[in-house]
Amino acid sequence: MMRKNVLIVALVLLVALVSCADHEHAWSEWKVVEESTCTKAGSRTRTCIGCNEVETEKLPLKEHSYEWKFVVEPNCVDAGKSEQVCSACGAKGETRDDEALGHEYGEDGKCTRCGNTKDIVDNAVARIGTEYYAIFEEAVIAALKSDNDSEKTVEVLAKEISLGDHFPVNGSVTINANGADFKNKDLSVYHYEVYTSASGKVMDNDIVTKQGDIKIVVNDAKNLHLWGNDDNFRDEGTTISIEMKNCRSEGDSRTASNGLLIYLTGNKGITNVLLEGCSSTKSSSPVYTNASGEIVIKDCTFTECAVPINMNYKAAEGTRRVTIDGCTFTACGCTTAEDSGIAAYAAPIRVLHTVEGSDDCVTIRNTSINGTVGTNGDVLLLAKHENDSKIKAEKAILENNKTDIKVVYGKDASHVKTVEAGASETIEVVLPSERT
Repeated sequence: MMRKNVLIVALVLLVALVSCADHEHAWSEWKVVEESTCTKAGSRTRTCIGCNEVETEKLPLKEHSYEWKFVVEPNCVDAGKSEQVCSACGAKGETRDDEALGHEYGEDGKCTRCGNTKDIVDNAVARIGTEYYAIFEEAVIAALKSDNDSEKTVEVLAKEISLGDHFPVNGSVTINANGADFKNKDLSVYHYEVYTSASGKVMDNDIVTKQGDIKIVVNDAKNLHLWGNDDNFRDEGTTISIEMKNCRSEGDSRTASNGLLIYLTGNKGITNVLLEGCSSTKSSSPVYTNASGEIVIKDCTFTECAVPINMNYKAAEGTRRVTIDGCTFTACGCTTAEDSGIAAYAAPIRVLHTVEGSDDCVTIRNTSINGTVGTNGDVLLLAKHENDSKIKAEKAILENNKTDIKVVYGKDASHVKTVEAGASETIEVVLPSERT
């Protein structure tokens, strides 16, 4: 009897298994368990009404609910920028440029948005934000006097700017020149005299006599010099930072004073310089400093200049590091026939160290020097002092340059070395040096 019952149960189980294997589910309607968002997938389920098996399925993510929001709001003259932001999760989508709004003048001739009058806008040579200036110097002075960083950038509107001699810039300012030609005039760093503009307007310098650290940035200018002789006016220990990008200067002969980019004398503090994407043609010494600091000259071009990079280090204590990277020098140097005085020290790159106690080094990399004129080589590395033994080692580091480079680094012809293109070498000046 027991055996018969067991057999019956086994038969029932077998029939059930066979029937489940052959069963075609009869599903209920889908039921959403959790709704999807734009960042998290939801789910839904359904149940077989015959065997109660449950099937679960993920739901697709919802699309972001994007809204356009300003990153930079456009105004009458400046374009803006917008981006898509999801209102649900904050995710960011596409970006777009928004055109400047343009001036909208009312019957009184004033713009209803920025308040400028049409005649001022039409006759402006520069602006700060949406404020217009008929005189470039007045725009720069307004920027120098402002304590608001957003008001320290001058946009040049005219194609040419006329300056008087030595316009003083003794504070921090950025000048976006937009290709304007300054006709070989200069911004004078730490210069203190009453200034007379090209139009004859006298501008008292007491309103631009800020002291302390300053930073001057010039972008895309033509024939504008940053010049300064600051020993008599500069505070001890201050830092002057100069940046010139995409600036061009043109002289009229290899030994001309026109065509300068930066010519800064004085060594009380630190002078940091960045030149990037700049060029000078036919100028005696377009880049000159003599203070401690960091000098970076990158992707610049010099053509027919007597001493395009002229680094005369005169600080009694301190460190100077000069980096020349990716530059091109063509037909630079000077012959005695052109100018016997300049010819004595002319070379595409001249590094002179004349004061004891300071540390000096120039690094030249990825650079091309072709057609050098004169007898001082491509790089003239010098040190001279009454007691040469007190000068710390001055050296040049050459790395992976594109042409062979001839380095003159001592007191006689035995201290001349040509570093081949692609090679790396460190050369230290030989003391004492009898060169000028």
